[in-house]
Order: sequence, then C-alpha cells, then structure tokens
Amino acid sequence: MVKDYINIEKGTLGDRRLIVVKELLQESDQGMNDFVNEIATVSITKHKNLVDLYGCCTNGSERFIVFEYLENKRVLTAHFLDICLGVAKGLEYLREGTP
Repeated sequence: MVKDYINIEKGTLGDRRLIVVKELLQESDQGMNDFVNEIATVSITKHKNLVDLYGCCTNGSERFIVFEYLENKRVLTAHFLDICLGVAKGLEYLREGTP
C-alpha cells in the first residue's frame, strides 16, 4: 500500500510559502528507482490542475520531494503520481508479464 512507504507533511519555507514534503520510506533499489522516476515525471509534467515541484533531495537513504501547497487542490501531485505509477506498473505487467 502506498501509505506504508511514504510520509507526507505540510511545511513552510523561509519566505513563508507553504509546501508539501513527501518522504519516501522504502529503502530498496526499487524504492530508489521509483523516487528517480517520480522526479523525472514531475519535472516534465506541467498542468494547471497539478501542484508544482519545488525540489528534491537525498541524504543517505533519506529521500524527499518538495511540492507547492495549495489549499483548494483536490489531488496533490504526490498522490496523483503514486496512482499513475501504480497504473503504469500494472499495465507493464499485463503487457510484458514482469512486475
């Protein structure tokens, strides 16, 4: 389940902008691959209905992604991308038979 390997917190930058910090808790090669793929996808995905990526960082096994925070957005990019990633993995499995 997605919530078992991510932690999402609300925060504030020094300039008082509200942010969402997504921490990936899964310490595995697959977890790192998912992290890199999410950054790559978010970096090229721009849409008025998705929150913007502010940045990302790693420190040893710690991995964080920082998004803008908007009160009235229905689906945060972090959750939206987790859903999309799951769907993509399912389609890949059905097409190629590999997890």
